[in-house]
Amino acid sequence: MNNLGNLLRQRGDMAAAEHWWRRSAEAGNGDALASLGALSTERGDWARAEELFRESAQAGNATGMLNLAQVLLRTGRVREAERWLRAAGETRAAPEPALAPEGPDLRAVTAWLDGPAR
Repeated sequence: MNNLGNLLRQRGDMAAAEHWWRRSAEAGNGDALASLGALSTERGDWARAEELFRESAQAGNATGMLNLAQVLLRTGRVREAERWLRAAGETRAAPEPALAPEGPDLRAVTAWLDGPAR
């Protein structure tokens, strides 16, 4: 669901991207929480962004940790930011696989979406 949100963002459909990030975040996806946090920063809602990045970071997501550290530095909370930067450096998080140049297999995405709730 998170990758679908990322794809929709790339295509410029922010409302749909946000929908899928929310669904993915509700399922506990740390990357989706970080994406929603980034969207909050774009909207100027730094308090909400911090909440989302913190939730992502506490779930062990390195991207959430790094983004939370940036928010903390921005607000002068250097010691806490350093703690999160160190934690991010200690993770062994692998990046999500990139989409193939031709894009996702839309039939597989449709079949997955039409399947049972996960």
